Amino acid sequence: MKNLKTRKVLAFCMAAAMMAGVLGSCGGDTESSAPADGSETTAENSGGETSGDGDYVDLIWLSSGSAINEEDTSLVIQELAKQTGIMVQHNYVPTEKWQVLMASGDMEADILEVPAVDRQTLIEGGLIQPLDDLIAEYGPNIQKTMSQRTMDYWAKYVSYGRDQLYILSSHQAPDMEVVYDSVPYNYGVAPYIRWDYYEELGSPEVNNEDDLLNVLKQMQDAHPTNDLGRKTYAMSLEVTAGIWSYATMYSYYNGFESVGPAYMVSRDTEDNLHNMLEEDYVLWGAARYYNKAWQLGILDPETFTQKGENVTEKISNSQAFYTENSWNNYNTVLGESVGPEAGFEPILEAFPYAYAGGTSQFGWGFATAITSTTEHAEDAMKFLDYLYSEEGARLCYSGIEGVHWEYDADGVPAYTQETLDNRGNTEWDKANGLGKFHNWIGIDNMIPASDGYPVDLSQMPSMLKANNKALDEHYCELYGVEYPGQVGKVMEEEREGYKVVWWNGDTGSLMQVVPDDINRLATQVTDIMIKAFPKMIMSDTDEEFEQEKAACMQQIKDAGAQEIIDWVYSEWERCKEELGTL
Repeated sequence: MKNLKTRKVLAFCMAAAMMAGVLGSCGGDTESSAPADGSETTAENSGGETSGDGDYVDLIWLSSGSAINEEDTSLVIQELAKQTGIMVQHNYVPTEKWQVLMASGDMEADILEVPAVDRQTLIEGGLIQPLDDLIAEYGPNIQKTMSQRTMDYWAKYVSYGRDQLYILSSHQAPDMEVVYDSVPYNYGVAPYIRWDYYEELGSPEVNNEDDLLNVLKQMQDAHPTNDLGRKTYAMSLEVTAGIWSYATMYSYYNGFESVGPAYMVSRDTEDNLHNMLEEDYVLWGAARYYNKAWQLGILDPETFTQKGENVTEKISNSQAFYTENSWNNYNTVLGESVGPEAGFEPILEAFPYAYAGGTSQFGWGFATAITSTTEHAEDAMKFLDYLYSEEGARLCYSGIEGVHWEYDADGVPAYTQETLDNRGNTEWDKANGLGKFHNWIGIDNMIPASDGYPVDLSQMPSMLKANNKALDEHYCELYGVEYPGQVGKVMEEEREGYKVVWWNGDTGSLMQVVPDDINRLATQVTDIMIKAFPKMIMSDTDEEFEQEKAACMQQIKDAGAQEIIDWVYSEWERCKEELGTL
């Protein structure tokens, strides 16, 4: 296994030792990583070295991805080393290199992020080692944080017949109700509209999707062109992700989530299954929703050909007034191009559900393992165990006490003013490291620490409110809340049947890999739908829409849709039964 970084202080110790005529260890009683033959230590040496930098053991954490590899010198990573005695360098390799490493039998690392697609290869190839004994001896926090049920799940279903625990999943939530009761700052998936334009209209009442579409039409009528004289369309989307682009957003805020290939089957909030051969299936509802926008003249015809960057340009130029998620940071874009009063906010009352997120008592899909080739398995386990501790989680999420956050006179933890002023600044974030290992932290961010407050202090209501910009304050004032995410709770209280949804992934996590024959059918069905949806959506009359829909339903039925549906229904029932045995 090869180490990818060299410590200057180690080289200094070696040089000093050679000058004295003795090549000894540097760093007292710690193990020397100097080669026995006295040759220079380089980046080609094995991982797990003991560094002269505070006598830390150096470990490599490897992920498959395209991120730039830089030595992490942030305050948080230094504090992690101080608390654990272990300095971890998180590196990435391209997928092609990752595949080569798997084929070689040596991942050249101590800790791995384990992609779901590679779990079986890594386990059956002997590239990662069972963790049961290591956890028993060096993992007290893992034993405390991960329920026995969760450990049983990973040992039974993700060991391929070995009944041993190879993989640690992140974001454990021992009390799921804490997660369900939490209120996010805002909703990742929701119908977002240009709020400044909505206010111009007098904030008209919206009770359903038709009201929303009519409001968007009014916005477009009020702003038929932008300042550059370019035509506007209230709704300008991109569908480069195929059926996902049509299905996912609309499904979530109508209380559905896909559970099968080709989006043929979805479950509702009561865990009942629905499928594409049903007339009122949610995906047909999505097509109808966009068709109504088309018939109103507010759907950009370039929706079916443009890319994400084209949509971003139109958003920044005020040529489009609607989006379906918050992760594109369009408010930042508009703040730069138009001003701080311009931006998007969710109009949650247009649909019966608000999607808060997905969760599972078995943890997130981001998972870690310890390689079979590391000579420092105990140190690797000690480091991972710290990520599952209250102290480690608070450190990784929120930073260092006394530097990034502190307790006030009432014993309430809060970010320092410097942290509040600088979070989100790229250079500051890099230097400080808040959120380090976010996807691999063992405790879910909403779980309270022993002080009674979330391990992730950014999730405290006072901290969430601190994120508000001028536009958010306008939005919150209308609904009488402190920060945007609370509007979902207002809807639950004021509207009968309204619900903020957290999708529980426990059952779906037990589903087997889709068989090849079902996958082939799913590919055929998907191709049919991708070709049919633009025709449906661009239908100029309701009658034409129904004809296109009926034709698509018949085509996918002829292509084997029922076989896909039967497999998903059967597999779903099997998973529910299995779940009851854990």
